[in-house]
Amino acid sequence: MITGKFAVVFRYEFKKMAMTKAFLLTTLLGPFFLVAVAVLPSLLAAKSMDRTGSELRIGLLAESPAAESAANGFLVPLVADRGWMPSLSAEEGPLREAVLDGSLDGYLRVPPLFPAGLDGLAWYTKSSTDMFVFEAVAAMVSQAVVSERIREAGVDEAWARSLLESAEVPVIRVSAEGGDRETGDGEFLVALVTGLVFCMVIYMTVLLYGQQTGR
Repeated sequence: MITGKFAVVFRYEFKKMAMTKAFLLTTLLGPFFLVAVAVLPSLLAAKSMDRTGSELRIGLLAESPAAESAANGFLVPLVADRGWMPSLSAEEGPLREAVLDGSLDGYLRVPPLFPAGLDGLAWYTKSSTDMFVFEAVAAMVSQAVVSERIREAGVDEAWARSLLESAEVPVIRVSAEGGDRETGDGEFLVALVTGLVFCMVIYMTVLLYGQQTGR
């Protein structure tokens, strides 16, 4: 008798909760929606931050003749070599306004003793989350500082940089059919993201199905 009542209740609840369009759509499309909400914003943000090949607009604040000489001797050539647009000024006001209205990506305060002295060195920007620009400027400043230190040590810069140059190790994908080919970082990223997406889909499907069935 109890089994019969349980079967009736079970069939009723199953038809009421599981055999509905809402349950089927939630189970099938819910994981994809959650993955889109979780992954797409990160991908779009990473794409917007990647400005490789774009012309950065860099301001250089030199508030003294010594700082102006240092900027012209070290930073302006490095900015030009990278294909960026330098803007040198002795006053902070115009550079600050240019950053606020978007005509400059940011400006760098150049210390009078740069690159030997770094007191007062700072990067001013409207968006502190634009890591691509910050890392590019930091790499440029580091190059100038390292070059000056190598020169002061009396060492040939080209020789010193050849010693510090990192080695690139290509990754070759082998296959039983032959035709080994070199892979890049993009293929690894695609494989990683694809695995994460399918794991998330399976996880959310089981979670939603269990939740609905439990109810």
